[in-house]
Amino acid sequence: MTFTPLSKEKRIWATLFPMKADRDLEFKLRVLKVVERLPQDAKRAERLNQVAGELWRSVLKCPVKPFRVKETPCFLVPEEKAGLADGYSFIGPANREYHLKLTDETINVDLSESKLDHRDIVCDMLVRSFSDKFMRLQDKFWRWHWTLFYKNRSENSDNANRLVDAFRGIKFSVVWLDDLGLHLAADIRTKYMGRKSLREHLESGDTKFIKDHLKTEKKGKADPGSLFIRDNEIVKYSCLYAGQAGEPAEKATFIDTDGRTRTVYEYYLDRFKIRLPPNDLVVYVKSSEHGDPIPAPSSRLFPAFDTEQIKKMHESLRAPIPPSPQIPPQKRVEMITEFLHDVRKVRFGDAMLTLEPEPISERQQYFIPPDLLFGK
Repeated sequence: MTFTPLSKEKRIWATLFPMKADRDLEFKLRVLKVVERLPQDAKRAERLNQVAGELWRSVLKCPVKPFRVKETPCFLVPEEKAGLADGYSFIGPANREYHLKLTDETINVDLSESKLDHRDIVCDMLVRSFSDKFMRLQDKFWRWHWTLFYKNRSENSDNANRLVDAFRGIKFSVVWLDDLGLHLAADIRTKYMGRKSLREHLESGDTKFIKDHLKTEKKGKADPGSLFIRDNEIVKYSCLYAGQAGEPAEKATFIDTDGRTRTVYEYYLDRFKIRLPPNDLVVYVKSSEHGDPIPAPSSRLFPAFDTEQIKKMHESLRAPIPPSPQIPPQKRVEMITEFLHDVRKVRFGDAMLTLEPEPISERQQYFIPPDLLFGK
């Protein structure tokens, strides 16, 4: 992207922010393996990510990456912290207890080398460090997934007549550039979420603009404008409507990932500290077209809209148009820099990494074609 900064010199800017470490990043990653055999079902990856999150937040206070060695589920952690997790136990399927065992297997990493082996593993673990930093700022951001966070306050929150909230977010990854080292790559995302919940739509009978959302059979890949957003406050997920459960949250039950039977009401109170309203109708949702239906309270489901749907709503109801997803290049860089202000320093093992305040840039160059001489 190109824009003119305060000076008159034009530069080409890439939204890549260099990282500087306070020490040479040479260390070892140790392998922790799960002793007992975990079921190889559709929820295996989700369970391993949950365990990695628990290890990270409660025990090691450092990045943990789910890994696989010859089909055995494992975790990679910085060696200096690995001993703290030896013997760690967690509850898994069928309410069984599973244990982690420290192995002798290690991966050596030297980030000072111009060519980096295992770069994908290291970059992925570093991403988790930035994700953790964003997660600690729950008063400012909510998580869509581990590499995408949105502001709690929508861009159009000052407009009392809005029908849709427009949230600005930052999508990021860690990349290794040969001869340049580690960089954080980032860009801006915009998500549109209706202000009325599914419960409000159903109780009022006003479903004109969510007919596509309420279709239980969709051909092909679901459009963004046919999804619901399951709003758990600090974390939000996209999902597909799969029908009504016919019971309120106090009575509707399901089997949690730890094997326990719980009511939807109990789950939201325990997991998210959200007290659902009385007689909150429960519906079924799926994470994807082929996913398993799970119960969700209708008061926490909000329709996602695309720009075409928003245009139709504006034409029909004269509703205010929310901010556009198109952002001028200079403004885009400024917004990314603002997002990163609170996460410029992260810890990885014993090292502290700091993001440079400005993205990398190069002076804009022009190609001047030679004079064309005809008839010569």
